[in-house]
Amino acid sequence: MASVRRRKLAVSLDDLDLFVLDGGGYFNEFWWSSAVAHLCELECVAKHGIPFVVAGPTFGVFKNASFKRRLFAVLRKSKAIFVRDEPSLADLHALGVDAQVIPDIALTSFSRYAAGQPQRKIGIVLTTTDERILDTMVGAIAAVSREQPDLQFGLHLTRLWQHDLHSISGLQKRLTKFGIDATIHIPNSYTELETRLAECSAVVSQNLHGLILATRNRVPVVTVNDWAKDSAHDRKFSAFVRQIGGEKSVVNSYSKQADRRCRNDPAGYRCDRSATPCAKRFLRRGPESGAELLQNRTSMTGHILRRSRRAKPHVK
Repeated sequence: MASVRRRKLAVSLDDLDLFVLDGGGYFNEFWWSSAVAHLCELECVAKHGIPFVVAGPTFGVFKNASFKRRLFAVLRKSKAIFVRDEPSLADLHALGVDAQVIPDIALTSFSRYAAGQPQRKIGIVLTTTDERILDTMVGAIAAVSREQPDLQFGLHLTRLWQHDLHSISGLQKRLTKFGIDATIHIPNSYTELETRLAECSAVVSQNLHGLILATRNRVPVVTVNDWAKDSAHDRKFSAFVRQIGGEKSVVNSYSKQADRRCRNDPAGYRCDRSATPCAKRFLRRGPESGAELLQNRTSMTGHILRRSRRAKPHVK
């Protein structure tokens, strides 16, 4: 079956002058079927002598030696490779592949939507059901709401995924117990989503879509990055934060979610294998209580929320 698909692909390449493997996302073993498909495409293109360009992905981490060898062998034949993060660039350079870093193209020149003056509203994008992250967010929102009772809070879906809806619904229920009304916004298009985020005085996002749309409309952002260090997700978040100069507006929830193939992180968390794939939790090893960490995280998140309303992001 695979050979049949390769032959069909080869036929479709007959009249090409250039092949572009485009888009963001990930080129790694976590998204295994996608990575294998892209490798087959590049090998087929190279075999037919068609020049090709790879633009936008986050590479690695690769542990499958055979796949890694084949991938980097074909990448060396590319006319140009552009990645969105420095760790991917370093991995490519270490294996003799020339590449460059480019920021997300959504941050380049474009026609902004006229959203008017920002409202006293905090936009929140959350994509996890981890109870510790939810509790941290609720604590921070409650603290800010007590200080500024006129603030409004909007919970935004940036992906029409059932899991994301479940996440913000859980946050909404927790906020209700504190007497805080938060409206859930399900957009009909990305333009509607961007317009709503542009109206906010600050956006707190655990999702890159929310961070990009807010940043390009000059709305201050707080990044929630709870991924294991050097995982593919951490690579893209950390790179984006550096590119917008937002290193001081990052919240680490200490839940340390990780890609399935990443090793256990040094902070002492392990994967709960009984959890569903979309809601993995990393459980704290040892007898230490998480109360102090939670208190510190809540204070930090609230501080950043208050500060980010005043500071505009610096876009390099």
